[in-house]
Amino acid sequence: MQNLKTSRDALGAVRHIKTTPIILALLAAIGLATAPRNACAADRPYTFKVITTIGSPAPGGGAFVNDFEPTGLNNRGQLAFTAEPDVPFEEGIFLAGSGGIQQIMRFGQSAPGGGTFSTGELGIVGLNDLGDAAFAFSLEPLDFGPPINGGLYRWSHLTALLSPVVVPNVTPDPKGGVFAGIAFDASLNNMGAVAFTGFVTNTPVGLGEGVFVQRPSGSISTIVRTGDPSPDGGTFLLSNPVLGVSLNDVGDVAFVGNTTVDADADHTKVYLRRAATGKIQLIPQPAGVLQQSCLVVNNRGDIVFGGAYIIPSVAFGQGGVYLRSGGKTSIIAKVGDPAPGGGTFNFITGVSVEEEIALNNVGDVAFGAATTLADGSIDEAVYYYSGATKKLRRLAGIGTVIPGYGAIVSLEQVAGAIIFPPPPVGGFPLSGMTLNDRGQVGFVATLTDGVTVFGALLMGTPQSF
Repeated sequence: MQNLKTSRDALGAVRHIKTTPIILALLAAIGLATAPRNACAADRPYTFKVITTIGSPAPGGGAFVNDFEPTGLNNRGQLAFTAEPDVPFEEGIFLAGSGGIQQIMRFGQSAPGGGTFSTGELGIVGLNDLGDAAFAFSLEPLDFGPPINGGLYRWSHLTALLSPVVVPNVTPDPKGGVFAGIAFDASLNNMGAVAFTGFVTNTPVGLGEGVFVQRPSGSISTIVRTGDPSPDGGTFLLSNPVLGVSLNDVGDVAFVGNTTVDADADHTKVYLRRAATGKIQLIPQPAGVLQQSCLVVNNRGDIVFGGAYIIPSVAFGQGGVYLRSGGKTSIIAKVGDPAPGGGTFNFITGVSVEEEIALNNVGDVAFGAATTLADGSIDEAVYYYSGATKKLRRLAGIGTVIPGYGAIVSLEQVAGAIIFPPPPVGGFPLSGMTLNDRGQVGFVATLTDGVTVFGALLMGTPQSF
């Protein structure tokens, strides 16, 4: 479903959580977030292992085909990903951990609360340190509207069961009426709250969109919706499915939106709603940035995002990776900059495609990019920025050897699929990107040992971990 997530142009019952695990998870998160800066894993050597490959058996039946989309990696080393377990573009959601891979759900199953799961997961799967998950998924009949015919669901690690958060045309809108559908992305924190985007009819213009939070109690509250006043002096439009919402353990919500002050729906800005004040603030937009993607807020209140200098309907990957920390915005990398390890950045996927930039609670950032080397050839690699040292490094990419499988030859998943044999490197890496506080990184690559080609879901781990 990568093709449904590349730009804004493309378009209950809650499981009971015991207090003790929540407190332990929060203490662990706080400890990691306040650890000495020299404890950061970014400068350590890494080892890489294959989680699974295209053609390998999928739990629940079938074999993985087409592509992998890793979107959640918790501090237990569990990796949540989307994949097609039998037929291309008929997706399921899976969780990989120390005990192997388990299925959370897949296309064609009955959805809790009513209906049948359709072909595609919608955006990012939220995963917390307890191992619980939250996600949006399309329902039958497949209809991207607007509104999108889809629902929002939780998965409990204790029961391995799903429960509904939003069922279209059933779940009450907190301001009256019902939710008409669900949009992209779910962000689940360690307290058990989930932030999401959905379609509602109770706005000044009728059908509109909003950002919402469901608390562990089951109550849903509005963060922002179409027609609300915006801090830039206009009113929120949210006229495209919002691609970008993130919730931290404090309860702060960061989101991407457009308003009546913006030129059109392709021109957006970043906003932060602080839990302490309940107020929405505008994050100053860096010069030259027209649209944002890959938005993440951590427990320190840092925000990472990809800023596009050219809107995706015109050209992809042209922009920079930005980090907002301590009231200041700095640029980590941008097209035209020299890249660590050699070459010049020419394409940074996460500036216009979601799921391609990650941030952890110690301020580290990981992202995929393509560079032009001195001889004119193209390199594709995963880059890692250390919040401790403020340095960027090339972590892995073309030429990196994965024991037992050969070397990486591409980070591309062309048209949402890993192609065999792999095509020539085109400089459009779609490796996905996940990152936890221990410095582990999950991503996708094509590997070869010179005989066999593998489309692989990978995990990189600091050697001292």
